[in-house]
Amino acid sequence: MGKKKYVEKIIEFIEITPAFTARDIEVLTGSKEYAHLTLHNMVSRGIIHRLVKNCYSKYGDPTYIVYCYRPAYIGLEDALSIHGLWSQETIPVVVTPRKIRTGIRNVTGYNVFIRRIDPRYFFGYEYIRYNRFYIPVSEIEKTLIDMAYYNRYIPEEVFNMASDRVDRQKLLRYLNIYPHKIRKRIIYRLKHLI
Repeated sequence: MGKKKYVEKIIEFIEITPAFTARDIEVLTGSKEYAHLTLHNMVSRGIIHRLVKNCYSKYGDPTYIVYCYRPAYIGLEDALSIHGLWSQETIPVVVTPRKIRTGIRNVTGYNVFIRRIDPRYFFGYEYIRYNRFYIPVSEIEKTLIDMAYYNRYIPEEVFNMASDRVDRQKLLRYLNIYPHKIRKRIIYRLKHLI
């Protein structure tokens, strides 16, 4: 297969993929060297963006970094915003059980916050349409639990808007996964909804 054919395959692939790895391109081309050279050239020309080491996107949206840390979901204030419960501007917040460096990262010129969660508490997310792709986002119930778990400020307006949308049975079921001490603290923070 000629190099032009590889480029066409790569272009087709990156159009339909929110984020991809260098390994994905190696599989498409059959050559590690050619894949890395192609990625370098595409980043240099602005065709793709490097999100993190070995993870890229054609789209400049930093939210797609969630695919670079699989398993992961968009959580906390950003999830509330996606669910229409938070009106203030937010930065993407990626929640992952992976043992990685946490904190603020600059991705395509925007800040992204990476937060680690205990693997026991990594659950309660769904795929929601975001622009042209579906991304993993914590469910409303899990988002509120995570907000309380991480001691994040929850405005009164969030409780007001969430009260009709929260599945209280699911909220209680999720809370039962946590140890008594943590559960008690979370319940105190979410008393408006329970």
